[in-house]
Amino acid sequence: LYNRGFEKYVVYLNIEAPENWRAYFYSGELVVTAVPVDASRAKSLELVVEVPVDVSGSHILNITLSYAGFAYREQIRVDVWGESAPAVAKSRWFIVTPGTSMPIVFAVKNPYSRTVSVDLSLKAPEGWTVDVVDPSTKLPVRGLRLEAYESADLVLTLSVPEDAAEGVYVVSVVISGDLSYVLNYTITVVKGHSVKVWSPEQAVVSSGPYAKFKVYLKNTGTKTEVVDLTVESPLPCRILEGQTEVKKIVLLPGEERVLELLVEVPPVEGNYTVVFKAGKQELTFIVYARSLGGLVYLNKDWCLRLEKNSEGVFEVRVSSRGRTLYNVRLQVDAPPQLQVEVEPETVAVLKPGEEAVFRLKVRGFDTGVYYVAVRAVAGNSMAEEKVLRVVVEEPFYVKLAPWLLAAAVAAAAAVLILRKKKLLAAFFLIALLLLELLAPFGLSVKPRVLTVGDLRKLAARAASGSLPVDRLLSAIKRKPARIRGKIVYVDGVSVAASEGRVTVTVKYWYWSREPRTVRGYAVVEKVEETWYETKTVKYWEVYRLVKEVDVRIEKKIVARKVLVPVVCFEVEYRKIHVFWGTIVIPVIVVKVTYEWRTVYEVVEKEVYVEKTKRQFYKRIYSEAEADRYKRRRNYVVVEKTATKKIEKSRVYESRVVSYFEAWWEASGLARRLNSRVSPKYVWRSGRYCRVTEFYVVKPCTFTKFVKVRVEKTLVFSFAVALAERGFIVLKNPSDQPAVFRVDVEEIFADYRRMGVDGGSYVVKLGPKETRRLPVVFLGARGYAKVEVYAGKISAGELWVEAQCFKFYFSGVEKRLGSVDWNVFFQELLKSLVFNAAVIGATVAILAIIPEPAVSKV
Repeated sequence: LYNRGFEKYVVYLNIEAPENWRAYFYSGELVVTAVPVDASRAKSLELVVEVPVDVSGSHILNITLSYAGFAYREQIRVDVWGESAPAVAKSRWFIVTPGTSMPIVFAVKNPYSRTVSVDLSLKAPEGWTVDVVDPSTKLPVRGLRLEAYESADLVLTLSVPEDAAEGVYVVSVVISGDLSYVLNYTITVVKGHSVKVWSPEQAVVSSGPYAKFKVYLKNTGTKTEVVDLTVESPLPCRILEGQTEVKKIVLLPGEERVLELLVEVPPVEGNYTVVFKAGKQELTFIVYARSLGGLVYLNKDWCLRLEKNSEGVFEVRVSSRGRTLYNVRLQVDAPPQLQVEVEPETVAVLKPGEEAVFRLKVRGFDTGVYYVAVRAVAGNSMAEEKVLRVVVEEPFYVKLAPWLLAAAVAAAAAVLILRKKKLLAAFFLIALLLLELLAPFGLSVKPRVLTVGDLRKLAARAASGSLPVDRLLSAIKRKPARIRGKIVYVDGVSVAASEGRVTVTVKYWYWSREPRTVRGYAVVEKVEETWYETKTVKYWEVYRLVKEVDVRIEKKIVARKVLVPVVCFEVEYRKIHVFWGTIVIPVIVVKVTYEWRTVYEVVEKEVYVEKTKRQFYKRIYSEAEADRYKRRRNYVVVEKTATKKIEKSRVYESRVVSYFEAWWEASGLARRLNSRVSPKYVWRSGRYCRVTEFYVVKPCTFTKFVKVRVEKTLVFSFAVALAERGFIVLKNPSDQPAVFRVDVEEIFADYRRMGVDGGSYVVKLGPKETRRLPVVFLGARGYAKVEVYAGKISAGELWVEAQCFKFYFSGVEKRLGSVDWNVFFQELLKSLVFNAAVIGATVAILAIIPEPAVSKV
């Protein structure tokens, strides 16, 4: 990596490798994921790729280098070839903690077309517990017999001891026999992270545009830690180290780094929580946003009281601080029970220190407490939202009438007591008490709000039929109630009944403010300056000297004369004189003569032809690097110059002016702001440059608290009828007398429908009274279908089971008087005779009909 710039950069390294591959960048003996590179300096790294044994073919590694917001991508092709491995594992690298037990799945396969037998053995560090088991039977496996191309799935169970030290260990599965292979697993034992994170400050008050926090990170362990940095916040945030934004850092053992958390502060006042996460550790910061300029309210009391069907006026006083505001107006959100008008609608210009007064004309149509949301908005600013509390009361004479009536009743009771007419005095006192009890439903001596107990009391009356549903709805509709601490308004009531239970559902609603993510537009201020200059750039072209050698073999036929020796053999006879005579002996004489002869031979000669070529290597812009290449052998450096036009552009940080949900509002403000700006000319780089300030409209997403109508239900369930054996149990859950009607519709005796009997019964029950009503049957075993009515409300159908036979006769005697047993047994005998005749006739008919012939098949 070579840094050609003039600043120090931190380069982040990312490798995307195929599945089950592992790739690292090494700097010396350390694995690095980010390295700092000084200006005009180079950094050498080593890429190590670990390829699984069961892969082959061509694969691609994607390498991404990112720095200062830029990214450079490179692809490396890796060609893998080799024989098929007899053992396959999905992963061979694991990171565990001491005391961990884990199963590792692997497969043993037969790559041959014949049956093989293999043996399995294990190698593990001392103190570790390992074994190979069959996943189906959970039994240990020490050997396998595999058919042609067959594979078997096995599980390696591994247990790390509690006292295992940190480090890298190897666990091996040795396959022997007809197949020979060693499957190695690399187990890294770690004891947790040891990165300490702290900050000297946890909260800051800022008026914008940024709030800054310093965060310290220190590696207190003995190994290198890679820490991921994230931020959870409703505001835009950045993590900086110097001038570089970072997402991940590498801490060497004992190393301490200082980071800066930069939080953009909105122009609207509020409190925001920012959570900084470094790995699994968190730090919580609080940003208190305070506005130095913009709209402010001068009102202290936000409450208005008025009478029903009358008009009240509330003045909202708004002032500007720090800057001039345009098109100031009020946004009002009121409930439907109120009518609100704003005068004036808009204030064109509001200068710093000036005051604008808006008059809210409020008219209430129903009594109660209401809340009106008010927000002051300008074309280039927005104030916080205020809530105006509006209390609508009854007119004075309406509130005084109950008191006068109560006083008259009390005075009449006192006069009667003095005249010793105790009965009439008691009547007047009871009337005064009823006035107090009926407070939630009509006349009242003091204002009250319905509670859940009041609603339950009314629901019980509706369930028992003593209060019709329409009267119940008219009594509580549009009247304020307090449910779960909230002031709500009842909107509807529904009654449903089934199986003896009556359910009364009360529908109510209330206003609530909920956050909503709005897709809107923000006017962003942006300052850009641009200039041009012509610059002569000196650069050097580096050529590499490449030597090429051609080897040629030349063959020639050479003729030469050679003096060749010629050997001749001659026989000569020599005489030798001896004592007794002369003896002739033959002697062979060798004569050598030399002759000139022509000899032809083939001569081979190697001819070496050496050529030197210049091959373009690279273009550099650093004179120091050019000198280094000049001093190196086999390189030629040529200096050149070129003239080029450089365009420089600088964009300052943008800041949000205001939020808008409508495009036309944002674009209108941008047009007005752009109409007031003018370009400036400055002298730079030997020429005038134009600096332009302008405003643009960009889409954004922001959270807005809106007023929503929340509708909910409150359910009251009452059991008014219950079926027991031989009885119907009626219950009155209300505090008033109730009238029930019980209709016995059908009776089934001995599983046969016997018709309708028993008629209809009307039962009057007092408040909270329970009564058991017997149901009479005409059979020893059976059920009765009973319909129960609470007033006009049907409580549903109930099935009542018959009691014993004795209870039946006693019940009949109670209902119908004494039984004439003679008549009863006569009727019973007639029934038996009739049934016997029917059965005999049926048997006779079956006997006359011949049986069908059966044929053999």
